[in-house]
Parts: sequence; C-alpha cells; structure tokens
Amino acid sequence: MNGLSLYYNYPKICSGFVPMILESFDFIIPNNIEQCKMILNFFNSSIHDIYFSDLIIEGYADYIDNLVTKVFMSDPITIVNKKPHSNFIIKCAESLLPDLLELGMKAENAEKRMPPLLIYADLAIKYNRCVESASFTYYPIEIKYKNENTKIIRGRFQYNDKIVGFRYHFGTGENVLTDWLSNKSKDFSKWYKMVLIDSLLMNKITGSAFDNAPPVVVYFACLSFSVLDEIPDKYLNFKGREFNAINQYINPSVLIGFYGDFYHWAQAKKIAHIFVDIEKTHAHGVDYDSPENIKLIDVLANSRSNFPSKLFACENLYNKLIYFVEYKNLSGLDAGGLFRDSFYHMVNEIMDVNARYFINPPNTLHCENDKLVPSTNLPDNIAFTVGSLLASAIATQNSHKAWNLPRFIWYSFSTNSSISTLVDCDDSEYFKQLSRVVLNTRKGFWKVLPMSVIKNVSGRILEGMACGNKAALDYITFLNYFNRASHDYDVWETFETACAMMTSEELSKLLAFITGNETPKITRAFFLRLCEVFPARYYDEPEIDETKFRLPEAHTCFNQIDIMPYRDADLLKKQLLICISYASTIEDNH
Repeated sequence: MNGLSLYYNYPKICSGFVPMILESFDFIIPNNIEQCKMILNFFNSSIHDIYFSDLIIEGYADYIDNLVTKVFMSDPITIVNKKPHSNFIIKCAESLLPDLLELGMKAENAEKRMPPLLIYADLAIKYNRCVESASFTYYPIEIKYKNENTKIIRGRFQYNDKIVGFRYHFGTGENVLTDWLSNKSKDFSKWYKMVLIDSLLMNKITGSAFDNAPPVVVYFACLSFSVLDEIPDKYLNFKGREFNAINQYINPSVLIGFYGDFYHWAQAKKIAHIFVDIEKTHAHGVDYDSPENIKLIDVLANSRSNFPSKLFACENLYNKLIYFVEYKNLSGLDAGGLFRDSFYHMVNEIMDVNARYFINPPNTLHCENDKLVPSTNLPDNIAFTVGSLLASAIATQNSHKAWNLPRFIWYSFSTNSSISTLVDCDDSEYFKQLSRVVLNTRKGFWKVLPMSVIKNVSGRILEGMACGNKAALDYITFLNYFNRASHDYDVWETFETACAMMTSEELSKLLAFITGNETPKITRAFFLRLCEVFPARYYDEPEIDETKFRLPEAHTCFNQIDIMPYRDADLLKKQLLICISYASTIEDNH
C-alpha cells in the first residue's frame, strides 16, 4: 500500500515501482475503501497492461471481483458509472462468464451468481439481431459502439456492424446496488428461462414480460446465455408459441387429402412433384461422379418439379408433406413414406462434402469449423431450392438432424441485415461469392416463409425446428415413440429386449427403416406402430422354426413395422439389423 501511495503521488518518479508492487502483491482486501479504490484504479489503468500481460488471470479474477464488491457496497456509483477499462480488467471479467449460467440457476450460489466485476467492466452482450423496446414501460436498451460510445434507445433499432453489443440501462448506482442486494439470494431461474425463450431466441431483447424483473437480473441472465456455443435443447420448445406464427401463415393454404388426391394435384401443378429413378442415386450405391448418378436436389430444383409450391397433408394437418414423389418402377399409392425416404436421402446428399454442394469452411471464414458452408460455385437455382427446402421442412415439421449449417446462415433467415454483420471473413473476394450464395438461399427460404412471418423467431429456433433433436437415440426414447396398442402384442416383449441390445446408431437406422427418416417429426401427433403378423399354419404346428420367419416389414407411409411372433430376442435383433443394413434394396412386398 505504501508503494501504491508513493506511485500515485509521484507517478513519473515512481514508475519503476509497478513491477515491485506486483511482485509483493498479497491479495489482501483493505478495510479502508479509499485504499480499495486505489488498488482497483491501479489494475484498471491501461498504461499498466504491459506489466499485467504475464499475470495468470484465474489467480486474480476472484480477488478483483471481491475488491469490486467491497467498493460497490460502499460507493456503487464508482462501480456503475461508465469509464474506460484496462485489458486486464476485461479479461478478469470475461473469465467469470463460462460458469455464470450454472451459478445463476441455483439460489445457493449467492456470492457468485451476480459478480459485480461484470457490471464494473461494462461487458456488452453480443448478438447479431434487431433490438426492440417498443414501450416506455419496457426497459431502455443501451447500445454500445466500437468507439466505446453508448446510446440509450427506445423503439425499434437495427443492429449494424458499428455496434459491439448491448446492455440494459441500470439507472443510478444506488438503484443497481438495491436491486443486486435484493436479488442475489433469490431463486430467479424463471427469469433465466424467460430471458432465453422470450428474448434471446427471438429477434428482440426486451418485452413486456420483463416488467417485473429487475434490470440487473435480466442483464446477468443475458450474459450467462451469451457465451454459450450451443443452447441446450432442454430450454427450447419447438412446439410452442414460436411455431404459432408459422402455423397461422401456412395452415390455411395447406391442401388436405388422401392417396389418390396427391397424384391429381401433382398433375394439375397444384403441388410440387418429382419423378426419380431412386436406384440411380447415391443412396443406392451410385458414385457421385458416375454419369448415371441422379442427385435428388437437382431433380427438385428443375423447373418441371414446380417447387416450391403449395404444401399438402395426408388426412390432417399433422401429416404435412413438401412435395409428391414417384419412384420409377415402383407402383402403389403413397401416403408420405416415399416423400420421407426421398427427403432423408436428399438432405444427406446436400450435406455430404463429396457431393460438393456444401464444404468445410476455409480458415479465412470465422465460423464453427465443424459446420459446412455452401460451395461458392453453387448454382443460384440450387441455393434457392435449398433455402425453400429448409423453410418447407420447418413449415411441415419434417426435421432432419443431418442439416449442419453454421449459425450465421440460420440467423440470415430472420434478418434483412447484410451477411457481413453476421460473420467475419479475411478474404473479401471469397466472401463476396459466399454472400451471393447465402443471399440466394435466403431468398428461397423467404419464398416459403417470408420475413414478416419469422421476424420474431431467431436463427437458433429455426435451426432447432429444421434439425430436430440431434441427441443420441436411446432405446427407452425409441420405444416410447410406439403407440399403446403396440405394447399389447405378444411380440412386443421380444422386440423390447432386442432394441435394448442395439446401439444408438442402430436404433436411428431402425427408425429410418420404419418411417423413412432417422429424425422424428416435431409434432404431438408423431408415433410409431408395431403389428404382430402370423405365418400360415401358425396355429396348426406345435413347433415353429423362427429362423424361417420372414424379415420384419416396414410400411413407411404409416410409420409401421410388421413383425412375426418371434420369441428369440437375439434372432429378432439379427433380423432387424439385416433390415436396416439392406433397407435400400428391401421393398414392402418382399
């Protein structure tokens, strides 16, 4: 403390004291508030950052937070008022962010869940979205610019590349301290979920729902979610009100019919229609570079397919379909099974880097490196069709876990901002070509779901609607998809045991065998059926050789699997694995 006092009284003469002060620093919080402020000012001086660069942040962050808390309790204005900060203070504050969500959701973490250091460091919440504060009863929003200036706004405000983030405007220091003291020990997990669902996942960051939430709580809730690379599915509700606006727009125009209606609608060009020789696709073993190879998205993008067009449904609105499909050399009426089969293979093709529609991102593009970005030579009509297919999949609740797009593409669908505000790139020429493709994809998406319909749905929600649940499928979840009547058959117990012995990947493929898609539809009406079928003379022969039973048969139109009365679970598992291994060559009547 003596060294600090001398340094602040005679900064030029005593500048050499800084290394010695750090070397002898003992992490004590003085009782004297002025001494606490002196230490805080020392670490918050940007001219000292060169000395702080070798300090281990983890060793100082808790101490600095405790120091800030001490000052905050006695002089909140010093902590709340805006001021420039050293890189060291910013790094200490940012080091507390990763644990903020877990700490904030539990009331017993009273001392750690709202660290005042974050208020002092004036961290801004970074989101590429339009912000909205439509009423004077809502919280005012404080926009933070790259030049450190801030602006308090009310009403609609378009995000742009000069903004580094936003924060809620707290008011005076005493207001913040009062709110902080009143809430740090309370259970405010409900506000956390409300902030996520009503705010961060929507295209606005404040609303009337927060009128009763203290601004400081909302601020910490926003911060806790802002650092997540992935928002856990348990916080998301893809069947709730986020989907209502889409349903209200789509449902009135959906054509509802049955088998024969689809063909007639297709012939009248009321719905999209593709005719394909499925045996010449990659799903049936044909190499992408083969001259015989047929790519499903190319067929859909052809003007003859009339896509996008009206959506339609089999029997009721729970069974919406995107296009009508016919397979060459396959007869019979289709109630959706062939669509799900073709859609499943189509998305897998689009997301296969070997098909060269989407590829690994270059190092110059700063997005998630485990995602795929569109090839810059992707034809405009293909990019447009992919966008329309994504929107149609969301509108019909036909999800597919294979969609593997970076977050900036999902967010591009719910904003009319420039792509440059959503992602950074070091190669301007490459980015120019990429932007062209992404904009065409966005046009295709908006053709099915206009911006006016999804303006309050964030890219994260759109991604969840399109991808469904990407979690590994366990056998309990899989069995729970079957309706109650399935459990009444004698073979159910054998089937249950067989499934328990299968891996998650095998169960996903079995789901695809039954429904045509590895990803279940996000709809309350989705369920599977099991039906027990008996061989001829079953009741006449006392001893039945199960090895002579027919393989299980799937009816993808009805999400149904027919199984003979197996009693040997190991044998049934073996037969099911044969089915999923050769699903592309097994037809319903074989």
